[in-house]
Amino acid sequence: MTDFDPYDILGLARAARAADIKLAYRRRVQTAHPDRGGDPEVFIRVVRAFGLLSDPDARRLYDETGIVDDEAVKGYRREVAQILADMFDAAVEAAVATGLRLESVDFIAQMSAAVTTGLGDARRTLGRTDGEIGALQALRARIRRTDADRNLFAQSSWHIFYYRLRRKLT
Repeated sequence: MTDFDPYDILGLARAARAADIKLAYRRRVQTAHPDRGGDPEVFIRVVRAFGLLSDPDARRLYDETGIVDDEAVKGYRREVAQILADMFDAAVEAAVATGLRLESVDFIAQMSAAVTTGLGDARRTLGRTDGEIGALQALRARIRRTDADRNLFAQSSWHIFYYRLRRKLT
C-alpha cells in the first residue's frame, strides 16, 4: 500500500520512541473511534499504524523497505491478547482461591501489580546475572597458566568436556 504511512497517520516523526507512539495512538484514537463519531476506515488505519509501529520487527521492516507486514501486526495483537487473557485468568483464580467475591475485585489493579512485580523480578535477575557474568569474566582474565597446558577455565564448556574426556582416555 503506497498511501499507508503509519508515521503520518499518527502524526509522528520517524525517530519517535515507543512512549511517543503510544501517546500519539491514544490521542488519535479518541477522535477516530466510531463510538466517538469517527470514521471507521480512519479508525482501522490508526489501529493498524499503531500495531505496526508497536512491533519492533514490523517497524524495522517498514522503515528499511516500506513493506507493511500485516501478519506480524496480527501476531502482535494475538500475543498481547493471550498475555492479557492469561493474566486475567490468574487474577480470577487467585480471587476464587482466596474466597473473594468477583464483583468486588479490581482485576486491572491486580494485573498491573502482577506486571510490576514481574518486571521487578526480571530486573533483579538480570542484575544478578550480569554481576555473575562480570565476576566470571574478571576471574577468567586473572587466571593465567605458567606452563604450556591449556587454561581450562578460559575455554568454553564444550572444550572443557572434550579436554577432560581426552585426558581420561589417554
